[in-house]
Amino acid sequence: MANKILAYPFSRENSYLIRQILFEKKYELESLVTLSKWCPEGVDGNYFDCGKKMNIAISSSFENELKKVDSVLWLGKEYLDNNQLFEKVKNAIVFALNSKKDIICCQILTDSELSFFTQIAREKGAHFCYVANQFEYDVCKTNNSCIHTPIVAVAGMSEKCLVSDMSYYITNALREEGYNVCLVCPTHNYGLTIGAEVPKSIQDNNCNAVTKIDNLRNYILDLQKHNSPDIFVVGVPKGLLPTNDRINDDYGTIAYDFFNAMNADFTIVNLECKLYPSKFEEELEKLLQYRYNTQLDCLIMSNIAINSESLAYADSIEQLEYNVYSNDDLVNIMSKFKGKRTIYNIHNEEHINKIKQEIIKKMSF
Repeated sequence: MANKILAYPFSRENSYLIRQILFEKKYELESLVTLSKWCPEGVDGNYFDCGKKMNIAISSSFENELKKVDSVLWLGKEYLDNNQLFEKVKNAIVFALNSKKDIICCQILTDSELSFFTQIAREKGAHFCYVANQFEYDVCKTNNSCIHTPIVAVAGMSEKCLVSDMSYYITNALREEGYNVCLVCPTHNYGLTIGAEVPKSIQDNNCNAVTKIDNLRNYILDLQKHNSPDIFVVGVPKGLLPTNDRINDDYGTIAYDFFNAMNADFTIVNLECKLYPSKFEEELEKLLQYRYNTQLDCLIMSNIAINSESLAYADSIEQLEYNVYSNDDLVNIMSKFKGKRTIYNIHNEEHINKIKQEIIKKMSF
């Protein structure tokens, strides 16, 4: 694959992946192209998450940006029933292939769609690298060993509390201290960044809860055996509690499986950016102790929150709208949090370093 890459379609839901690619410097990202009608032309890539500057401008002109690069990173996205939007993206990829640009495809495709794009690439002398499929894993074997490696768990009150971002931030902070960290990603990373991802076969819906927990524990044990890490950072998928009966985050069942499989040594919980009642922290401690078999060690406030008006019509998490807050607004809301713990800012490097020191102290490294 050539060096200079255009990432498309760039959005809030995949900004965490772009940030990690930038951190690892595995690819030379040149352009970020969005489908958003509301994103101003030329703003920095941090527009969607209000995080640290990416120093790459966002554009809406795919064809113009394509002239600057050698390859396109086709980012995965949920389109629901918006076939028109998906067709627009597919047409852009066809244009790129006809322009003899290589494609790294993170978008899940049907067999016929994959065959279609692969054929065009072959005809034009370009590469079409399909990385959207998750790898297979043998879940039948049993392992009676113990997980002796310390585990930092990162969970969110809801699915969109920036658990992926926080998992990467903590992983990177610990690696900078020289620790061999094995990151277990809460979302699909397509093999583009350093980090293991949990195969879908492990969380097969046809399995009962005990089997799922055993599968997860065996998978972590395998990672321990083959990577010999100093520490695990495990991003917990979905949320701890349902938002409502329609946006339910699987009612916390996936988080339940993860926490009971790994017995976390240090648990971080990400919160939405909003005001909380005075007894919230106390109730959260009880929830973690009695349902999730873990203790609360650290609270993080993300800079996003569900738009309450969208809850009235959204039937799935993909249909929800979110408010993204500036750092000043986030700090203001954090100052009103009433609890015995310090609440940390997810995009504050000094705060991330403080959490890192808390982890190191508790783990007695």
